[in-house]
Amino acid sequence: MNAVRWLAARCDGARSQDGKGFSGVDVQLGHALAEKDVWSPREALAATGLIVKYKKQLEGGKVATEGLEALRKKLQDEVGETARMRRRDVVAGEIWADPQTGCIVLETGYHDRLKAEIRDLPGAAWDAAEQQWTCALSTENAAEVEDLALRWGLSLRRDAGWGNLAPMRRIEVTATQVVVRGVAARAIVRSIPAPAGKPTDDERVFRAVQVVDQTTIALPLRSWVIREALLWLATMVDGDDNYRRLGWARDEITRTLNASYPTSLKEERVRFERASATALSSEAQARISALLPPKMPSRLMPHQWVAIQALVESPQAILADEQGLGKTIEILAALEAAGAFPAIVLVPRTAMLNWRDEAESWLPHRKVAVLGSGVAKRDQGAPVAEADVVVINYESFDKHVEPLAALRPQALVADEAQYLKGHDSARTNLVQQFCRTTGVGRIILATGTPVMNRPSELLTLVKLVPDMLTEVGGFGRFAARYCRATLHEGGWVSWWDYSGAANLGELANRLRETGRFIRRDKASVLPDLRAKQREDLVVEIVNREEYLQAAQDFGGWLKTHNRTQKSAPSERTLVEDAGGDRSALREAAAWLGCADELDLDNEDRAEALRRMTALRQLAGVGKIPAAVAWIHDHVKDDKLVVFAYHLEVQGALTAALMANGDAPLSITGDMSIKARRDAIQRFQSDATARVIVCSLKAAQTAITLTAGRRALMVELDWTPAGLEQAEDRLHRIGQVDQVVVTYLCATDTMEDRMVALLNHKRGAISTITAAAAPHGYRKDGTPRQQPPGPGRPRLDAVTRAKQRRASKAGWQARNSEYMRDYMRKRRLNTKVKAARRDIKDLADIERLGYEGMRRETDRWYREKDYLQDLAEARVKAERARKILDVVAPNSP
Repeated sequence: MNAVRWLAARCDGARSQDGKGFSGVDVQLGHALAEKDVWSPREALAATGLIVKYKKQLEGGKVATEGLEALRKKLQDEVGETARMRRRDVVAGEIWADPQTGCIVLETGYHDRLKAEIRDLPGAAWDAAEQQWTCALSTENAAEVEDLALRWGLSLRRDAGWGNLAPMRRIEVTATQVVVRGVAARAIVRSIPAPAGKPTDDERVFRAVQVVDQTTIALPLRSWVIREALLWLATMVDGDDNYRRLGWARDEITRTLNASYPTSLKEERVRFERASATALSSEAQARISALLPPKMPSRLMPHQWVAIQALVESPQAILADEQGLGKTIEILAALEAAGAFPAIVLVPRTAMLNWRDEAESWLPHRKVAVLGSGVAKRDQGAPVAEADVVVINYESFDKHVEPLAALRPQALVADEAQYLKGHDSARTNLVQQFCRTTGVGRIILATGTPVMNRPSELLTLVKLVPDMLTEVGGFGRFAARYCRATLHEGGWVSWWDYSGAANLGELANRLRETGRFIRRDKASVLPDLRAKQREDLVVEIVNREEYLQAAQDFGGWLKTHNRTQKSAPSERTLVEDAGGDRSALREAAAWLGCADELDLDNEDRAEALRRMTALRQLAGVGKIPAAVAWIHDHVKDDKLVVFAYHLEVQGALTAALMANGDAPLSITGDMSIKARRDAIQRFQSDATARVIVCSLKAAQTAITLTAGRRALMVELDWTPAGLEQAEDRLHRIGQVDQVVVTYLCATDTMEDRMVALLNHKRGAISTITAAAAPHGYRKDGTPRQQPPGPGRPRLDAVTRAKQRRASKAGWQARNSEYMRDYMRKRRLNTKVKAARRDIKDLADIERLGYEGMRRETDRWYREKDYLQDLAEARVKAERARKILDVVAPNSP
């Protein structure tokens, strides 16, 4: 060390031109080594190299260099072969223990490899104010920093209790997880390959391994987590980073996970079955009944007790029972049993008074307040500050966040939670932030249609219940595995696309296995309620020429304004597809024969939506005469509920019915809440009110129209769940007849494309929301009736043939547009083949002549018969040539 410092003192710190001190290539490294008090073995080896290089100078200055060769050989054996050391590899610093804070403090210069090693210490944290690293004061960290100081040449100050520090490393097994303490938690989790989807910023809720704190990780005892964790542990090899961090615990964790796997499967099966159960044991029912008002238990249906118990036991849950099974009552009873008041209930504007009435009816001892626009003063109920239940619509929530937070709510209920839109919408983020800020302990999301179009809509709900998000693997895993998250990169922007769908059967099972997703269908809950019957009625529109002209104009406009460059997508393109506008435009463009991919700026996108809406509206107006005729034929026997999408179509239909002598009621989006309730009550109770015309959007929720058993869908929507919500206004508790829903479909219009898309979406959605499937799902989305794989009993030939026919029929129904084109081509081919056969027959008759035909027929054959056959063949051949000229003009 004295030799290096002597050489450093003889040069000017930059380079030596007089042969004194270090030369230019060594000056930086030499000065760095001279400034250190402690050298690491590698630094000492570099120093001996410099001393050998400048040995003549040292001997001239009478600086001792005895034993240099032996020391250099020893260091080479210790360090091994290493690359040439540079200035940046020399790091000075000091390490000491601070018993008052319970930390080891590391104050060092910067080096990327040193920083990575320090971050791997359990409990490592960077103090920006002091410019120091700290880590937990423990036996394991003491050994690590001693090795660190030796390898990097750092000064280490040991206090009196350095040798008697308590160990941190231990493994704890609870009923729900395996906890590993004394590890570099974030370093371990960061090293696990991330899902393909967009990762979340919160490391607590992604991947199978969870970060509890800086020194602790947890592996939830879920079957899928255990499988993935065992694979991850098995791939660790001696020498890699995670083996160094976790190798001491690998074998014990593996044994624990293997032992816990059967129990985890059993518990998941219990939760799975309860999520779809239709009745509760008498003991559990009695326990909950003791917490409810005296008159309430006798009014509850068997399936409702199951939901109440699940909502009480799971503070964060999604109640996804089908429409019309009494979710409102289940939630009110659960809030009462859990004592979760005050409670905030977010609802659509049309459902505000319905919630108030239900709360006052079922919980008469609770005070209810109603907030929001359009509510008369007489309907507002109790003062907000005194209320147990505050009902507010989604549109007004942002205006009342502060006063609602001041209530310190114990529960938040989001009814018709599909109104939250996308997972990153302003409304969703506001609700999530409110729950975090106020510390709401109970979050209930209620929706009969958890998936409107695609799994990404379910991601919105799961994001708001973080406990459930953790149990299904976190945002990134959910997006990657079930939404086919895809990163699109173009020029200076990139964005994530979550519109895909994959592994839907697994998703359906995974949701139910958490015990936080409750879904029952009407078929299992209400055996006396007959299944809905749907029928399609294809009609011709009366404004065909106007429609074709509008379609032609729209197609030409799209081809002109669809930008071809993909390097800089418009800002609007990057926005989440709220409401499905982007996919609807893409389908419309495909029907018009335009490009499958659309790249429109904000102004053009708005214009395209306007033109598409006008085209759909023309189809709706063109079907009004057919709708009026259908209503006139059926109104004598049944009360009818008629749905239309566009306000203009609804108004024209009402006017046409009145001109036809009917007096229809109506529900529109611009009606007051009171007028809406009056129309519903009259339809339900007045025998003379035979027809009600409803807006498809405004009448999807918070309405009961069980007085009618027939519904007519005059217009379609791009979303199958929205149509089913409308159907369920009739098909719900209180309905005594079979509900028949007739869809009026305009032939040779964009509705052909809509019908095919709706059938496709229904298949994907039904896989997630259908009845529970203990044995998983087939490729077509239907539940398996027996476990897959070898060893299962073979089906008999009759059953197998029946299932194949059903599968084929289901596929054809889901791909109706393809089947329509296929059958058209097949009939065309049949005509062409028959025409060619007739022409060939004529050629054969003329070639053979009478004698040849008599030999060919091998029967008694008169010349008169030959002439008759020849005349008939010529007639058929002439007709065949005309057919070929039309359908196959280039045919030989």
